[in-house]
Amino acid sequence: MNSKFLIGLVVVIVIIILVVLLNGSNAKEDTSALQDETTQDTQSDVEESENAQEVDYSLELKNYSFTPNSIEVKAGETIRVKLTNTGGTHDFVIDELNVQSSLLGSGEEEIIEITASADAKGSTYEFYCSVGNHRELGMVGEIKIV
Repeated sequence: MNSKFLIGLVVVIVIIILVVLLNGSNAKEDTSALQDETTQDTQSDVEESENAQEVDYSLELKNYSFTPNSIEVKAGETIRVKLTNTGGTHDFVIDELNVQSSLLGSGEEEIIEITASADAKGSTYEFYCSVGNHRELGMVGEIKIV
């Protein structure tokens, strides 16, 4: 009876070891697959983020000016403009193109898109800050459709 008990115990231990080893290798495969998937997702997110950050112009908004104060867009095209407010509270408006940014506090940024229709070639529009009397104080610029 003692030998049957020992044989049974050895069989149970061998089965437990096999189960642990098999589950361990599956867990490693699952972890590797998950890591590969996560790496691919992260790379996609980084590429999308980099593409999303591509801009055609960067404008600095400050009391009471835009730098630069002139931008160009080809007729029929869309440009991306990064607005960076370095002082005060400002926005960016182009009435004729229905462009209106958010109200930006000091240190805030926003990327906006500006689309010029194909028939607007040769036009020049004013952009300005609509906060208080900033426009009257000279916070204006121009966008040329070329």
